[in-house]
Amino acid sequence: MKSHLRSCTPETVSLDSRVRGPAGPGRCTEDQGNSGSAAGSDQLHRFELKPNCSLDSRTATLFFVSILAVSMTVAGGFAAMGYWPVLPMAGLELTALGAALWLSLKRGRDRDLIDVGPDEVVVSRLRGRERRDQRFLRAWTRVRYAAGRSAGASGRLEIGAHGRWCAVGEFLTDAERRGLGDRLNRLLA
Repeated sequence: MKSHLRSCTPETVSLDSRVRGPAGPGRCTEDQGNSGSAAGSDQLHRFELKPNCSLDSRTATLFFVSILAVSMTVAGGFAAMGYWPVLPMAGLELTALGAALWLSLKRGRDRDLIDVGPDEVVVSRLRGRERRDQRFLRAWTRVRYAAGRSAGASGRLEIGAHGRWCAVGEFLTDAERRGLGDRLNRLLA
């Protein structure tokens, strides 16, 4: 099964369907694979939306350990000179940095998957260990973009049918949401 992986940004990367690596700097990828027939309507289109998090667990650990070493060396030097209150403050700062890194890594695993098949559209939202799937009949599925209520407020991209709507791409920019909405509307038309 041959597949193409396309980024929402202008860069295009072609990969085999077994390779599910990052597609460059973009945060939205489309994976098109044939489901057996050569007809365009029989294709499965997969959109994988993810936050733009370049920090992985190995890099975060190296960063934290390097900051820890420098901070504790400096704090230890000041403590040796008699300024012992520096040690608990350094520990507090390192705890805050560790918590921020943990939250960033946790958020980096969030995903929105949109599978557009010949008969149905499946929207899967992965948040941590929780997964929520919603299924819609393709013939009735609509995509809508609602602009933010005030200047500077981000808009919302929703997919739904029969009064059931689900928001997708909360971590995308407004331009990326509009582009994804246009691509989905063309695909569903």
